Amino acid sequence: TQKFYKKELSNAEKDFIGSSDGYWAIVTLINVLIQVSLIFNEDDVLWAFYSSLGWVIFLASALILQILYGKLYSIKKTEEL
Repeated sequence: TQKFYKKELSNAEKDFIGSSDGYWAIVTLINVLIQVSLIFNEDDVLWAFYSSLGWVIFLASALILQILYGKLYSIKKTEEL
């Protein structure tokens, strides 16, 4: 992550990033469950949409939520110090 940022990450930010594995495991599990449920759904158009573009929207939304939460979390941690 440090390669993408020009500024040095604080210890709180490094801890937050390091603790996000569980979040991404849950997001990935939800994505897999959606994919599997769409396989058994008879709506081929919905399956085609989610398989081509929907999963990108889902994961991008999860990333945006994590970034927003991280910004708020970092701000809160900084204010506590």
